[in-house]
Parts: sequence; structure tokens; C-alpha cells
Amino acid sequence: MSTGLTAEILVLRGVPNYFTFEVPAHLISTAIPGSKVTIPFGKGRSEGIIMSLHEDATSEHRLKPIEEVSEGMTLPKSQVDLIKWIADYYQTSPYIAYQTVVGTKKTRLKDIGEPPEFHEFKNPHTLTGEQDIALKKLLHFPTPHTALIHGITGSGKTELYMQVAHHMIKQKKQVIILVPEIALTPQFRKQFKARFGERIALLHSGMTAKSRDIEWTKMLAGHSDIVIGPRSAIFSPLNNIGAIIIDEEHESSYKQDSTPRYSTHTIAHYLATDHNALLILGSATPSIESYYHATHNPEWSLIALTTRPNEASLPPITCTNEIAPISSQLLTEIKKRIEAKEKTILLLNRRGFSTYISCTKCHHVLACKDCKLSLTYHKDRKLRCHRCYLTYALTHICPKCKKTSLNFTGNAIQKIETDLKQLLPTAAIIRMDKDTAPNEKKAAAILEEFKESGDILIGTQMVAKGHHIEEVTLVGILGIDSTLNLPDFRSPERTFQLITQVAGRAGRGQKKGEVIIQTQHETHYAIVAAKTHDYPTFYKNEIAYREQLYYPPFSILVNIIISGEDLFAVQQQTKLLHEYLANEFKSKDIQMTPPNPCPVDRVREQNRWHLLIKSPHAHYAHIKKSILNRPLPLKDVRILVDYDPQSLF
Repeated sequence: MSTGLTAEILVLRGVPNYFTFEVPAHLISTAIPGSKVTIPFGKGRSEGIIMSLHEDATSEHRLKPIEEVSEGMTLPKSQVDLIKWIADYYQTSPYIAYQTVVGTKKTRLKDIGEPPEFHEFKNPHTLTGEQDIALKKLLHFPTPHTALIHGITGSGKTELYMQVAHHMIKQKKQVIILVPEIALTPQFRKQFKARFGERIALLHSGMTAKSRDIEWTKMLAGHSDIVIGPRSAIFSPLNNIGAIIIDEEHESSYKQDSTPRYSTHTIAHYLATDHNALLILGSATPSIESYYHATHNPEWSLIALTTRPNEASLPPITCTNEIAPISSQLLTEIKKRIEAKEKTILLLNRRGFSTYISCTKCHHVLACKDCKLSLTYHKDRKLRCHRCYLTYALTHICPKCKKTSLNFTGNAIQKIETDLKQLLPTAAIIRMDKDTAPNEKKAAAILEEFKESGDILIGTQMVAKGHHIEEVTLVGILGIDSTLNLPDFRSPERTFQLITQVAGRAGRGQKKGEVIIQTQHETHYAIVAAKTHDYPTFYKNEIAYREQLYYPPFSILVNIIISGEDLFAVQQQTKLLHEYLANEFKSKDIQMTPPNPCPVDRVREQNRWHLLIKSPHAHYAHIKKSILNRPLPLKDVRILVDYDPQSLF
């Protein structure tokens, strides 16, 4: 006899829809939303998650019953709702949405013992007047609400985060704190553990399955009040979120670069609304979109921190147009720091030893066979493509003219390291990039080594974020022109942000800092504003440019990437899709580029073309519906839709 109760099931397989099953009488008490179940599926059985229950549902066909409700972990309602929302918003399958939120590994409950005690602040810091005013504002906003803390580097944003967290915990609420990279989690955990004890969880993609299960169990059992991690920590299984904090909110790493290409900010806004929570975005260099909303949207607020608690001034920044890998001015200042027992950070946002290899006879440049990007030589005697991640054997013979006349050119990070060791043979020089610091543990070890015994830290943009080493009094910025000249509308913004962020590593203690930029574009508005730490002037220039060209925040972007091995098929598909969408988009407010190759038009033997759509927010739902109902692609052609892209490459 039918119970009249049915369940909408997310089948844990790569299928595009939910499926409905009957709930048998003996499982009514245990079958609840979030439960894992076993169901008959196809010719066999499968696992699934109950997404919702329905009374007296009628069906033309007799429904198959759920066979079993699994013991163990049940997803909280908030996560069940989030999975549904992601599947709908990003037009992806329920299973991919589930994998995004829960992960691909089986999460099992662990024995974690008794919950650790919560204790009040240990040695609470005295807030500055500016911090005190900011905290009062943050705690009195009607929620849900978004607050952008625009605080100069070293202004005490982390202290505000801890004060807000303490307030939320006292109200029995939970806090998520997001950082842009896994490498920054140890120092945040150390700071928060000193203040709040053991009631802290970490969550990131680099964890082992066992560690992840332990952290999930702690959260589900209510043993953790604070969760710290990079973007995936936004999916923490919490039922009563009081605040979500996104530190260094401008960082592009908060955007997922694989399907579904979600924006952490968008997920955070959804969760803040769902939990009636406070969303805090913090940065010394806010994204143009966030600053615009904070000054124009009534549901947002702007909070400014303009001074450092120790009254240290921001370091002066000078430019040199000397083309040498390390200018004479910079080298002189490095030597002064070594003599004074002070430290230097050098930023060069290019990995490898040589940025490209060319033939001195025929001028052929060695490039990746798949994407045609110039290959980079590394000191392990390998040639690497930093786009496809393919590795090639070192060769001294030009593949075009067959002469042994290859020349290694350019200033990548390993080359700078080698040059410095020759120029400063007694200096303790340490390198930090994805080759030397591929994970959280090694990154933390490198920073600790530099703090204890290093003279010079050379690194990619990893060295620009979050590090507080008071002995650093000099920062050198090399190769910034390559960032400024990238063919992307956000290039000026990222240039300003990178300079400002790494400059903020200097002079954080009692001694004053100094910054030297090597650039051929000293008069560009991004560099002019960065030299004087002048975000408002940079914003004024950049927002005018964005408005003129109808870029965010004045529009939303959708980037549709069409790829495949057959170039003709890719071109034909792009043309067909363009014609279909042009017919759908009747409004003159919706702009769409004609079919064009992507700026990076070939990756891993795949040709890539794209259509870029610019539209006001009012048409977003119509655009999504039109894209969802597009005709099926040609054979062997893939269509990828990136909502709110952070890069157009």
C-alpha cells in the first residue's frame, strides 16, 4: 500500500535531473531531506540524496521505492538548499552542484570526542578610535547586509574580523572566514586559535579525506564556531551563520575556474541572505565592482580604515625605467638592507628561468605544440608551458633551422635568483613560487625560514598577500609591465592591486619601508595612483573607463567559450550560436561581440573561440534562459558558459 509520500532524489551519478521515488512505510521516520539513500536505478542500484519530500504526489506510473536510508551523516538543510540553488543559478547538473558543495570523496562521521571549551578573549587588543567606530557600525547593521572594509595595508582589518567573530559566537552563531590562498590559512588559524582556542575548523582542497571528515564532523556536531579556508570553505556545513568574511576580497582566486565556474562572492551573498547574516568584504584595494556597490547600493556600506595602529606610515614608492633585470638603484638599496640586518622582498610575477627561448639564426621562438605559448626554461633543465602544463625535454637545436643557436631570453624568477646569488654571494636568498611552494606546508616553511634567517625573498604574487614580517623594509617590483599589458579589461585594476598589496609588506614595524618599481609605464594612471597609495584617484579613472566601454559594474558579463580540435567546426558553431542568440536578444541594452578567437585561442590541442555578452542586471534571467535553451552543439564541439568571468582569456 502506498504511503502517499514521495522523495525528490539527487542521484549520485552524472545525470542531468532529479528523480522521484516512493518513501515506503518502514522508512518514513528516517527519510528526511539531506539523508543519503540507496535506490534502484537503471539495471542496478545507486546512492542518492533526498532533496525534498512531498505529500500525496500523484504519478501516472508506479514509483519505485527507496530501498534503504544510510546511517551516518545527513546534510544540513542549508546545504541541500545551496545545492539546488547552484544547480539552478549556474545551469549545471544536480550532481555537479553536489560535488561542488560536498566534494567527491565520501564524507563519513568521525569520533571527535567532547567539544572543546569556548573561552573569552585572551589578552584582547585595544582598538584604535577608527577601529572602534568601524566595529560599532558592523555590529549595528540590520542583516542581511554587506559591508566593505576598505583598509590600507596594516590598518588592522584582521583585528576587526576577530572582534566580529567574538560577538557572533557570544550569540551562538558561526563565522566563515575566507582567505585567497591555502598558503594563508596557517597564519590565520594561528591568530584565531590564540584568541578563541580550539573551536576552529579548517577546510580546503589540499586536506586528506580523513582530515576533511574530521572537520566536517566537528562542524556538524557544533564543535566549531569558526571555519577558515580558501573559497571552498564557503560550503561549510553550518546551520546558523552569523557572519561571512572574505579577506583580500579583490583576489581573482575567489572565482572557480572549472565547471561550475562559481563566484565565491555570489555564493556568499546567497548564504548571507539565507542565514540573515552579515557579509564583510575586506581589502586595501577593493574590486571596482565592490567599491561601486558600497557607494551606490543601499544594501551595502563602506567602512574606511585609513591609518595603521602603530602609526607607521605607508612606504614611499619610486619608479625606475632602467631595463636591467635588477636596476642599479634597486641593487644599491638591497645592499643597504643587508648591511642593516633588514629584509627585502622582490616580486616578479613570472615563474621559471627564462621567459622564452629563441633562435639567433632564424629567430624562431620555441612554443608549446598545443597552445603556441612561448615555452619557459626551468633550472631542472625542462621546458614548460605555463598554460597547458605540458613539459618538454631541453633542446639546444632549433626545431626550424636545425642549428645549435638557441638563446635563453627574458627575466623569469629563477633567472633573477641566479643573478642575485652571483651579485650577492653571501646573502641568504629564498624563492617562493608554485614550484618551491606547491602546498600550504611548504609555503609556511619558506616564510618561516625567511623570517628567521633570510635576507631576500624572491617570489611571484604569492609574496604579496597577508604576510606580516616587521623586518621587511624594502620591496622591489619587477616585470609589472607584463601584467599591465595583458589583453584584459581588468589589467589596470590588477596592476594597481598587485603594486599596492606587495608594497604593503614594507615598513610594518618600527622602521620605515621603501618600494622601488621597475617600469616603462610610469605615467599610466594605475602606476601613478599606486605610487601615492591613492585608491580614490585610481577608482575615478577606472570607473570612467568601465562606464564608457559598458563593463562591470555597469553591466554583467557572460563569456561563452566554444572549443574543439576542428577549427572549422568551432568557427561554424560560434557563428550558429551567435545567430541564435542575436535573434533571442532583441533589447538594445544587450551587447554581444561578433564571433572571435579567445585571447588565448588554443589550449591542449583545443581551438577556442568566444562570444562575450554585456547586459544590464534586469535581463540576466532572460539571457540564462536563452543560453539554456540553445540548440545542441555540433559533434566534438564543447560549449562552456562562464557567468561573471574574472578573466577573458
